[in-house]
Amino acid sequence: MNLLHKKQFGIDSLLNRYIFHNKPSYFNDPYDCVFGMSTNAFFRELLGQFTEVKGIGNVMQELQNNPKIFNLDDARLELEEIDIHPNVKKFVLFMLDTTEEIVVNQESFDINKGIIEFTRKVMGEPEMFADLLLPFIASKIDKDKLALDMKQMQDNIGEDNLIKLKVDPLNIRIEDFKEMSKFAGIAPGFKQAEEKINDSVGDFNKKIFNFIDDKFGIASFTTSFNDALMWSHYASSHTGICIEYDFSDYIDQIENSQMMLFPVNYSERRVTIDQNILDRIDLKNIEEQGRKDLFKLFFEGLCTKNTVWKYEDEWRSITLINDKKCMNSRKINAYNISAVYFGNKMNDDVKQILTRFIEQDENLRKIKLYEMVNDISEYKINRLPFSRR
Repeated sequence: MNLLHKKQFGIDSLLNRYIFHNKPSYFNDPYDCVFGMSTNAFFRELLGQFTEVKGIGNVMQELQNNPKIFNLDDARLELEEIDIHPNVKKFVLFMLDTTEEIVVNQESFDINKGIIEFTRKVMGEPEMFADLLLPFIASKIDKDKLALDMKQMQDNIGEDNLIKLKVDPLNIRIEDFKEMSKFAGIAPGFKQAEEKINDSVGDFNKKIFNFIDDKFGIASFTTSFNDALMWSHYASSHTGICIEYDFSDYIDQIENSQMMLFPVNYSERRVTIDQNILDRIDLKNIEEQGRKDLFKLFFEGLCTKNTVWKYEDEWRSITLINDKKCMNSRKINAYNISAVYFGNKMNDDVKQILTRFIEQDENLRKIKLYEMVNDISEYKINRLPFSRR
């Protein structure tokens, strides 16, 4: 811990026994706690405002998780029992029938030919898509014109390019539509739409981060008091201190604690609001399960970092901030300080001054004091008991 850093409250947090929970915007990792909706999820959510795409996703997930289903006939029977919009049921049945037809008609199944045939079948049945449109927009669609437009698009794309268009109606990606627009000769128009979508996603995610920055406080801990990199990065190149806390009774005190402790998960993939979450909630009318999913997502996002930070072996304390303007709301009492470690480059006079402050407090004088020293023969630092003079 840097003793003088204005955003760490080093010496003050020790002498007044609190743990300061910082704003995520002060962290040194630009991706830390920065998460939100991906472009694909936003695009799919946008389509969900005009179509029954969410209903299709929910039905297919229900069928996939059904232990009674072993083949397509089983899927058809179970589909009849699901209470869904008739047009959604018709589209899912169309997908099942088309899949079976393609597989049966090929003597030796070729996945590439299957994809081409499936894409051609889907594009050749535009009324299926028209029936999935929500009523307020379906009434404005000319189905005959839509059929002609789809036929024209299929001709423009050509069979050679159909293999490249692996459009999954259950997992819609904006990249797929971008590729399709290129083959269909409408790329400029789609590019403008893509730019507007990216701007909207950026604005939406900024609002999420601003909410997190105001409402959540985070304190970071490490399990390694003798990691040389941690001392270099977070304790003014070994001139600061490391405060040790004893959380052995945390579970027993959790009901009354203002802190929630979590180990950091290190991952190559960033946390995003994906289609699985969006399928369970309505952003305009979030029900109980939706709130739980979003709450879980927030904590997952606050406790996930890129694997490049794995050496930190970090744990985090997260607290909710009631008053973003009150600095004291970020200070959580810490009566469990068990030791203080002085950096191996700390000035001896500073060590003595700190020791005197600690000795003057009847609670702090019980803690153990150590000083870090360089190992003689290896690249490591060791702790030695500090002599209280």
